[in-house]
Amino acid sequence: MKYGAWYLKTKLWKKLMSNEPLIDPKIILEAERERMKPDIIDDLYGTIAFKDFILSRGYNMPHILEKLFTRKGWDYESVKTPISKVTRIHLKLGEHTEEDDMTILQ
Repeated sequence: MKYGAWYLKTKLWKKLMSNEPLIDPKIILEAERERMKPDIIDDLYGTIAFKDFILSRGYNMPHILEKLFTRKGWDYESVKTPISKVTRIHLKLGEHTEEDDMTILQ
């Protein structure tokens, strides 16, 4: 039976069996911080656009995207990219721009 390492504060000591390794509490805290850090993939627009592309082609969803959607609590239908809306707005702007440019120049 052992209690703790000499470099740890005595309050951090725990009863351990002689074959159990000593683990530094700082290492445990760092591992928890890494696990709690938000993943950059969660905030990227490209992941949702890639999901839409995969579904439009009828391919199988990659495991990493399935994991992301389950972690966020999303389903494939609730989260979509606004591409169709943006395309319609862009076409409307393109039609009006040429006519408006001619009237401004005259």
